[in-house]
Amino acid sequence: MRWKLLGLVSVIAALFGVALWSAITIAAFGSARALARNDWLLLVSLIIPLGVTVFGALFVYRHTAHRRKTQAVIALLLALLLTAATYLVASTIFTSRLYIPTTYEVRHAR
Repeated sequence: MRWKLLGLVSVIAALFGVALWSAITIAAFGSARALARNDWLLLVSLIIPLGVTVFGALFVYRHTAHRRKTQAVIALLLALLLTAATYLVASTIFTSRLYIPTTYEVRHAR
């Protein structure tokens, strides 16, 4: 297996997916809290990091010779895990822009 390729593509896909989602969210809505007011828009916006992750998995699939499907699945799962971790780190650093409140917090804020 090409572990360097799997790791590098997964890290790049995770960072690029979260950065692109964050930039579009902040540019269009000002913060993720404003985006979260529309549940369906929040779900649709997840297409951005998922699309970047799938593109990374396809890149790994096309650039490996043996065990293509296995390596693509590993890259996909690793990229999804790293995307979630990257978002959690970014939301703790940029709380005012990227934090999405839970429904409990929204109900008691009114």
